[in-house]
Amino acid sequence: MQNNLATVTDMPMVQAAKRARKSVPPTETVKPVVKRPRSVPSELSFPDKVRAAFSRKNALGSVLGALAGGLVPVASYYVAHTEMDLHNDPFSVFTAIVIGCLVYSASSVFQFGVQAFHSRWKAFGFVVLTEGILVFSAQTWLALTCLAYLVVINAVNSAVNISRKKALPRDV
Repeated sequence: MQNNLATVTDMPMVQAAKRARKSVPPTETVKPVVKRPRSVPSELSFPDKVRAAFSRKNALGSVLGALAGGLVPVASYYVAHTEMDLHNDPFSVFTAIVIGCLVYSASSVFQFGVQAFHSRWKAFGFVVLTEGILVFSAQTWLALTCLAYLVVINAVNSAVNISRKKALPRDV
């Protein structure tokens, strides 16, 4: 009697698999595609941060980050040069607002300074210089120059931090 059931090797799927194995040389292996992990924003150089912030895929996060990061130095400048002058109380709520703005901005400016100057001491000096002139200088042109630097640095840093999906390590 003849068996009408086909053997396993006669099935079309098994035959196709055999043909596929014969077409790939045994010495050549197929490497899996492995995605490189995204860089953490604090590890990126400042030019890389600018490129990442202005890339099309990060547009919304970049706009939100730039608005949030750029607002802080502007608020610090305005409160220090207008509100604090009106209220000569050194322990007012305006003093606390300016200190909060300086603390927020100082970490971003310090990261920028370390990357730009390759020295933590120079980065610290740059933070003291820019933030100090922003708040205490009576020379408007000098304070506005520092304000422009701080707006750009904070805006780019915040834009990259918001547009990246990976959690950030603690600040430098």
